[in-house]
Amino acid sequence: MDLYFLGNAKMADDITVNFRIHDSNDDDVHTITIPRDTEVNTLQARIRNQLAPLFNHLHAEELDLRQVHPIINRHIQRGASVSVYLIPPANVINILVYPPNPPTERK
Repeated sequence: MDLYFLGNAKMADDITVNFRIHDSNDDDVHTITIPRDTEVNTLQARIRNQLAPLFNHLHAEELDLRQVHPIINRHIQRGASVSVYLIPPANVINILVYPPNPPTERK
């Protein structure tokens, strides 16, 4: 296992991502482990696959991922590395998955 150093903290080369669907009756927290250099685009696809068949009809980029943290809550931007969202010394990111809003009917 490779280790990265940030200040005095040693950081492993893998990140644990805990995620669940926002406003879902299902309180299950899903967990995946990904390499530190994974891009958000790849993470979106992994989450979509993990939550199949619920999200099979969606493109991965339609899922809005938001980091959950007591201090910082923010959107996770496509094209960035997932490691940008780590808050040292943890190797864990907690995410809420926001599916796209269903279309509303016009009257």
